[in-house]
Amino acid sequence: MRKFYLSSNELITNRRLNDQQYRIYQYLCDHFKMRKMEPWIKFEELSGFFGISFQQVRDYLNFFTTIEINNKRLVEAIWNGRYIKYDMPYYKSFLEDVGFNLVKSDTGFKNLKKEISANLFPKIDKKFLFPNLDQWQLAEHLRDMPDEDFDRIDPNDLKYKWVYRDEKLKRTNTL
Repeated sequence: MRKFYLSSNELITNRRLNDQQYRIYQYLCDHFKMRKMEPWIKFEELSGFFGISFQQVRDYLNFFTTIEINNKRLVEAIWNGRYIKYDMPYYKSFLEDVGFNLVKSDTGFKNLKKEISANLFPKIDKKFLFPNLDQWQLAEHLRDMPDEDFDRIDPNDLKYKWVYRDEKLKRTNTL
């Protein structure tokens, strides 16, 4: 999960964070422990990665505690007597809405895969001329076609447009 993290659209459209704050929050989301459903916040790594001081890291985290989206804070600071423990309630609720939870994270991955495949890979409903021919069979079919029929074909209606272009070049180059 190190190279993959989820980000909510509401956080992006809310626009209460500047660029640096948004990058830091995404870094925190990137380092969220999915198996334990808890954040992994290290001051040393944050300050080293972004080139900022410990005080600036503390200021950013304190700023995140003031922002609420859907009645959930981005970051919550909890004093347990010895040290401050940070939690990310908004990100947790966002992951639970997607389908990730402490016991079954595979449901979240299935929901995510279904959502991504529906949005990124839409079905192509275009009807092609000669759909059952591969590019070599199409080239042979176009080569054997009379000139009148060949001129009526729109290359955008073919599955392999370059075959039409190549055949047209062959027909114009021969005398």
